Amino acid sequence: MFLQLFELLMESLEDTRAVSVELREVGRLHVSLWQQGFRAAHFDVLVQSLLDATLKWGARPHRTQDCQAAWADICAFIVEELKDGFHTARKFSRRKASLKAF
Repeated sequence: MFLQLFELLMESLEDTRAVSVELREVGRLHVSLWQQGFRAAHFDVLVQSLLDATLKWGARPHRTQDCQAAWADICAFIVEELKDGFHTARKFSRRKASLKAF
């Protein structure tokens, strides 16, 4: 699933709306892991791993500062959308739980 999302992202760099919806959905799905200790901060580990991997891809001459900055922007976009979906779903689940208490 992640590779499919990444492929969609690469195809949608000019218009990220479609992949934004998909990334937020993935973030939303991670709320089900809250009880097992998953937190939005875990997405930061993902983005750091992505950044580390991008520094190893391709031939060294193509690893310019502009290229690295572009990858950093892409990775930041990914994690922001994942976190947005996660936090939105988390708020919804808390509201739903508080309504059940009545």
